[in-house]
Parts: sequence; structure tokens; C-alpha cells
Amino acid sequence: MLPDPDVLFVGDGDVLTSAGPTSGLDACLHLVRADHGAAPANRVARACAVPPWREGGQARYAERPVPAAAGTGMAEAGHRALEHLDRPLTTADLAGRARMGPHTFRGSSGRGASGRGAPGRDAEPLPRNDSAGAAP
Repeated sequence: MLPDPDVLFVGDGDVLTSAGPTSGLDACLHLVRADHGAAPANRVARACAVPPWREGGQARYAERPVPAAAGTGMAEAGHRALEHLDRPLTTADLAGRARMGPHTFRGSSGRGASGRGAPGRDAEPLPRNDSAGAAP
């Protein structure tokens, strides 16, 4: 059997396999959708900043190389903070140094209950929806 380049993941009974790390997220969202319904899957997708559903046929590699960043993101923000301990700094200022928006910067700097910018163990569990259908 040859792999099908036009699918992101395949399932057979209790086995689900994906074409790589990003399509692994697609497979995980499929499981959330199947077990809990579309609304919880959409919330998870939004929290992960990924689309709730992608069609197959996605290119495996970017056609153009991603340009190298001029600095190192969070390290730049850290250097800025250390250089200016004598005055208050805003999230917007530090986020700009990290080349991020303020919301992304706050998540990247570990504000979540888990310390990783993600919901902690006290996050509300997803309700189980056994009547949910399979992915579209």
C-alpha cells in the first residue's frame, strides 16, 4: 500500500495516524470533534491558533524559505527588560521587542496556570458528546 499524499490523517477502528506533526493536530481535532462535538473542537482549535478543519492536499513544504529573524524574540524582550530595570516597561514594549503582539507575548511568557502559557489542570474539562458525528 502506498501513502496517499492528499490526506492529512487516516483512521481504521481504534487506530488513527497522521502525515506529520501538523496533520497530527488535525487528527487530534478530529478526535475531539468525534468525542465532544464541533463546538468544543472549534474552541480547542482557536486556543491552539489553528484552523478547525483543513482539507487534504496540503503542501508538505513551504515553497519559499522563511526569512531568518533579525533577533531572537523572547531573548530580545528579556535583554530589554534587564537594560531598563530602572523604569516600568509595558507589555506592548516588550512584545514589540519580541516581534509579537501583546496577546501572543503574554501567552509565550508563561501566564497560564501551568506556567507554559496554556490552561492548567484547573481548566474546565470538555463535555463528552457520544452522539457527535464524525468530521465533515
